[in-house]
Amino acid sequence: MANDIDLKFLIQIVADTLNADRSSIRLKAIKTGRFNLSWIVDGWKEPLIVRVSPEQNGERMLFYEHRMILQGPSILKIVDQNTDVPVPKILSLTEKDQVIRRDWLLMTRLSGTPMSHAIIEEKSLSRVYQEIGSALQKIHKVTRDNFGYLGEHAPMEGQRSWPEAFRAMWNALIDDILRIKGYSLEEAAAMKRLIESFEKNIPDLKSSCLLHMDLWQENILISKDQKLSGIVDWDNALWGDPDLDLTICQYYGLACRSFFDGYSDHSFQAQAKDPIKKLYLLYNIQKYIFINRARRGANKIADNYKKQCLRIARTLFE
Repeated sequence: MANDIDLKFLIQIVADTLNADRSSIRLKAIKTGRFNLSWIVDGWKEPLIVRVSPEQNGERMLFYEHRMILQGPSILKIVDQNTDVPVPKILSLTEKDQVIRRDWLLMTRLSGTPMSHAIIEEKSLSRVYQEIGSALQKIHKVTRDNFGYLGEHAPMEGQRSWPEAFRAMWNALIDDILRIKGYSLEEAAAMKRLIESFEKNIPDLKSSCLLHMDLWQENILISKDQKLSGIVDWDNALWGDPDLDLTICQYYGLACRSFFDGYSDHSFQAQAKDPIKKLYLLYNIQKYIFINRARRGANKIADNYKKQCLRIARTLFE
């Protein structure tokens, strides 16, 4: 999404919110973000981050992305109150600011370097993965009664069961991909038949667990002494089956033995051929068809993701 924010205006509204001298506020762009726009805020009494939602163009957003920044404060408060996982604290949230015409928030800046850029010594690597696994287990122990995307951005109605919620999420995702011609009508129909065929295999959980849904190396902070110092970027969070989150971790290369040692459960690895794990993998990968075609104009890359998804889907019927 294009960055068309006027930094002069952004500095002014940040200074006004903090009741600070405008001349003391300095912003430095954070380049690791892929959706929201983020800057480091210097010149105040503590390091901060300002995050600004992208332009709300429905044609270029997945169903759950519209104004998803709004759920940040409540999700981070839930994590902070129920776990010891280090997460930022929200100082303020401004909805549809009249100057920059975006939702934006101010939060504390955690110390550390994204794992994707951190240099971790071999002797520390196993411990780091254990800490990440342990943190995710604590997050998954936070539960609710309803299922789905339940945040303030309200992209769907909460469902009373996980199979119902996942079917609704899956079909909404397929509709988004069809809308931008990432799937043909026949391919979209086949993907919807897929969820119908395997819905009875989706676990009917007693309660929903908090899922991060974007836990990869850029959203994991590592301190100078090579320990986990923070988990950030919770905008994609939803309530459902922990195995969906674990599938995403596996896709991004986090789910090694040390990770599961920290998670205190290796059963996920033992069920690698479970068809539901393949459905969960498909839910994560299919979004890249949309992102590359609708937002990046990278149709060839989108088509490669589509081929991968169709290939995985075919294996479910073999």
